[in-house]
Amino acid sequence: MIRIDEQLKSALGTLRKHLVSSRHVSINRDINETWIIFTDGAFEPSNAQPASIGGVLVNPNGQVVSFFGAYLPEPLLEEFLSKSKHPIYELEIFPSLAAVKLWSANIVGKLVVHYLDNDAARSAFVRAHASTDLGAALIAEYVEFEYKCRFSPWFARVASHSNPSDEPSRMNFEAPWLRQANKVELVLPEHLSQWGIIGCSDT
Repeated sequence: MIRIDEQLKSALGTLRKHLVSSRHVSINRDINETWIIFTDGAFEPSNAQPASIGGVLVNPNGQVVSFFGAYLPEPLLEEFLSKSKHPIYELEIFPSLAAVKLWSANIVGKLVVHYLDNDAARSAFVRAHASTDLGAALIAEYVEFEYKCRFSPWFARVASHSNPSDEPSRMNFEAPWLRQANKVELVLPEHLSQWGIIGCSDT
């Protein structure tokens, strides 16, 4: 109960800070533009590089314009594994955060629809809170970035077999829908602290 009270107090403090300091919402033509982001995470413990993430960006005209796929660096993977023996939940949350950071120039002030094929991860974004410490830290960073970039997100589910980001999340870049899109190199941090993410470690 004490922990819940502390979390609630922290959340209310953050909300109060945003209410006091935030700018008015600007209504302009950009708000009519909807960008779509598909993301996926993969974890295969038997592979030499077991954890990877991928994302696909679709513009308001329905065209796939950009995508990424990246393995987690070993120090970052160790950080994930220190919190979960099988961190697929966090690995499904992480690429949505990476995607908005990577494509922030496209989505500032716009509507953004996120499609995920993991219901638990989708629910975490809808609630703006996750069920694990690491997941909660990732969600908190997403919310903070959403506030800074002033985009309006919506979170929906896509079946795994219909998720166009499944292939790049597994380092397969030969899918037909990726051929005309720009492959961007996603540089992941060695440690989450490099992205300013705190609260997910004991140190």
